[in-house]
Amino acid sequence: MNRGLDRMRDVLDEARMFLSLPRPRRAIRKQLPPAPTGSPESARRLFAAAQPISGTLAETYLRQRGIMAVRGLRLAAVSSAVLLPPR
Repeated sequence: MNRGLDRMRDVLDEARMFLSLPRPRRAIRKQLPPAPTGSPESARRLFAAAQPISGTLAETYLRQRGIMAVRGLRLAAVSSAVLLPPR
């Protein structure tokens, strides 16, 4: 970062300006209060955040182990999910 830009945001702004690209619009997210652990609402939010694994490392990993051979199986992953240690 030889232009004295020490924050990634500044570097990206400089790159956008150099490439004549518009600034991306920020999605406004409504912050929801945490859902109770193990509740139907918690499960609904987790399911809603899931994305198909098609074309991802997860698909490659499972395919190499022969797990993707199940017909009609629709798997999804949540990249932002936090794994907690067992209680």
